[in-house]
Amino acid sequence: MSRSRWLPSDLTKFDLIVLVVALLALLDAGFLGWLSVDSVERGRSFMEHALFAIGIAVLLLGGWLHDRVHRARIGENSAASTVVHRSQPSAVLEDVEPSGENLRDLFDSCPVGVSILSVDGTKRLFMNRWMVVQNRYPDLETGMSVSVASTFVDQAVPQMLHDRLMRGEVIAGIEIERVRWDDSRWWSLISAREIEFEGMDAIIVWQVDITKRKEAEERVRASEKSLHDILDRSPMGITILSRKTGKRVYANAGMRALFGIPDDLQLDDWPVPMTFSFRDPKDNERLHSEQFYGEGITNVEMVRQRRDGSVWWCQHNTRPTNFAGEPAVIVWHLDISSGKKVEAELSEKETLFRSIIASAPAGMIVTDAEMRIVVVNERFREIFQGPDEMLDRGKNYEAVIRFEINRGDYGSADHEPQFQVLVESIRNPTDKQIQYHAPSGRVFQVRRHPVGDGCIVSIVVDMTEQIETQNQLRQALSELELAQDELVQVEKMASLGGLVAGIAHEINTPIGTALTASTHVREETLKIGAAFRSDTVKRSQLDGYIAIADEGSRIIEVNLGRAAELIRSFKQIAVDQSSEERRSFNVDSYVSEIIQSLKPQLRAHPNVDLVLEGDANTVIDSFPGAFSQVLSNLLVNALTHAFRNEGQEQEVRGQILIRTILSGDQVRISFEDNGQGMSAAICEKIFEPFFTTRRGSGGSGLGMHIVYNLVTTTLAGTIRCFSTPGEGTRFDITLPVKTEAAND
Repeated sequence: MSRSRWLPSDLTKFDLIVLVVALLALLDAGFLGWLSVDSVERGRSFMEHALFAIGIAVLLLGGWLHDRVHRARIGENSAASTVVHRSQPSAVLEDVEPSGENLRDLFDSCPVGVSILSVDGTKRLFMNRWMVVQNRYPDLETGMSVSVASTFVDQAVPQMLHDRLMRGEVIAGIEIERVRWDDSRWWSLISAREIEFEGMDAIIVWQVDITKRKEAEERVRASEKSLHDILDRSPMGITILSRKTGKRVYANAGMRALFGIPDDLQLDDWPVPMTFSFRDPKDNERLHSEQFYGEGITNVEMVRQRRDGSVWWCQHNTRPTNFAGEPAVIVWHLDISSGKKVEAELSEKETLFRSIIASAPAGMIVTDAEMRIVVVNERFREIFQGPDEMLDRGKNYEAVIRFEINRGDYGSADHEPQFQVLVESIRNPTDKQIQYHAPSGRVFQVRRHPVGDGCIVSIVVDMTEQIETQNQLRQALSELELAQDELVQVEKMASLGGLVAGIAHEINTPIGTALTASTHVREETLKIGAAFRSDTVKRSQLDGYIAIADEGSRIIEVNLGRAAELIRSFKQIAVDQSSEERRSFNVDSYVSEIIQSLKPQLRAHPNVDLVLEGDANTVIDSFPGAFSQVLSNLLVNALTHAFRNEGQEQEVRGQILIRTILSGDQVRISFEDNGQGMSAAICEKIFEPFFTTRRGSGGSGLGMHIVYNLVTTTLAGTIRCFSTPGEGTRFDITLPVKTEAAND
């Protein structure tokens, strides 16, 4: 057999096998390296496989060189002892020719699995010790007898590999899950190709245990999934941009939600510039700045745009990173639209607040929790009339207060206690108002109110005109009260005058009758006296005189008695009304006496009947004058208003009912008429001073006001008015049996 000129002449069959296998491994490594150049991610796996193939080639070549050196040494020794070796040619051949044991030793020393299969892939022709240990076979014979297909989790894989090899393909670094003898599983990185073995076609398979790597990858995938889940649950939008292309290579669910991007839309279909409104021209500069992709930006606020065209405010934070082996930048997006809205509202409110303060007619100053000046209006500066720089923003308001105290604006009292009181009024404001005297001589009122966040607004109002007006009003009120008292006294005297006129009219009749009777008796007396002196008296004449004298004296006695009764009653009522003395009196009896004194007024109203129902029959300790005044005013008011409309001459038929009832320690007096009544509006104002419906007819408007004051103050009772138009009016008076009034 002829050899090539570049091959050694002593190559054996074993040498050729080793060289062929090493060459195939090197070709495999080169092919895998070529495949790895177009993909970084795929290159990692392929380079791992290529290194594995190179390792096999180096191992085979190293073993082959070692064997060549060993045989060369044997040749040298055989030259030195030609006689010996020539006598034993078979032994020399045995040493030179490699045996099956030498081949096994060589492959058993490989750190990877090596097996040779029949060309149909169903029968093992050879396997090294690594394969026995890795598959946990009891021994080599057992491993050789195990079905190849049974060692694959997916038993269709062997047929697939065989078909590919038969099509001339190279199996380079395929990851396949395998099954051991004890049914445990492991991951194998397989490379295979077709070779010639012992004169027949065969398949050589190299295998590496990548179980740990696959477990690590699974842990990485689980970690990545967990990380993705965490990122997707984040309310912030998180995206990763390629620093080379500027394209988005990752976006979490929050990012899609913020921009209104549907899940089925690919990342490339919504480029980064489409998500910016570029309302601010600087946004475009920020987006393409070195800082954005370089060291990163922090809390940069820009307006972004959603898919539907709506805009929102976003706070951005970026940091450089690596993603899939390439430089990238991770961007965090936080929706601050609500915060911006609140800021805008606060800004609007602050602008409005400052505008209100600036335009306020009162002096206003706002201080914070540390008593630093926040805002002050021009009116306050005008009132202050001090160094203008003391009121600058941020200055301490305590210095302003001390300046005003030292100037005497708060009086001439001890300064330090005054200062502490004023400072306390700012720290803990109350409704208490502070009076401040400006250097201009005007008087101001200072009020303080909390406005939130520890801030206090002090309002300084010019009270000079108001104080002057109040003084004038007090004086006018005092004069009005004096006039009212005088009117009340006039009303009382008018009532007393009416009583006097009525009593005088009432006394006139009995006095006139008595006077007529006495005159007649005197005339008859003169006649009988003349007859007696002339001695011409007759018995019949004397009897006639005696009868006339008896009748005349009786008439005189009756009428003078009636006059005396009227005078006694008038005297008691007049004294009671003109004085405020307290005494005990029987309610029913005293009511009768009052009615007796008011009969002259009643005679002027013949269509009105007065009915008295005295059921109290008790003595009370009170003020009879006030009591008499109350009943008199009520009766006069009823006779004036109840039974005759304004403009009417004829009075309608009616009745006045006065009823007294004892109820515990109180006496209830009901004064009721069945006249025309009053509206609710009039009824509500009936006790107000100077209120009258007959002002043009001489009404003063004080009669019922006097009644109310006498009942509620002097008599310590209560009075209520009930009236319905067309149905009459009722006054309910409740008086204590023993009055505990201030007049006591």
